[in-house]
Amino acid sequence: MEHGAASRSDPAKVLAKAYPRAAAKLGLTETETAAIIGLDEAELGQPVDPNSGSGQKALWLVAIATSLYALTGGDEKWMRTWLRNHNKLTGGIPAEQIKSAAGLARVARTVDALRGPTRRWD
Repeated sequence: MEHGAASRSDPAKVLAKAYPRAAAKLGLTETETAAIIGLDEAELGQPVDPNSGSGQKALWLVAIATSLYALTGGDEKWMRTWLRNHNKLTGGIPAEQIKSAAGLARVARTVDALRGPTRRWD
């Protein structure tokens, strides 16, 4: 196996690339992202174990961005506006809610539910 293929399949490295991209699409600053994930700003972009607390939060953040991207056809302005304004479905301002683990999970579940049932191709 080539070195490049091995690093692409390393979940910690994949997540380290995915969550900063998700945060950028959502218009989150590095300071906000670090606080949400539970890392120091200097650790952003470093491999993070998906099974760790920070890894789980990073996965929720990616899920939020992915769902919003699908719902909006990739309209980042709309995604950012949605995140920063009061939302009846989440019961608050998602950007504020995602500062806690419970709020992060709640917002992720909400946007996932908006997408509807996942189609399986079994």
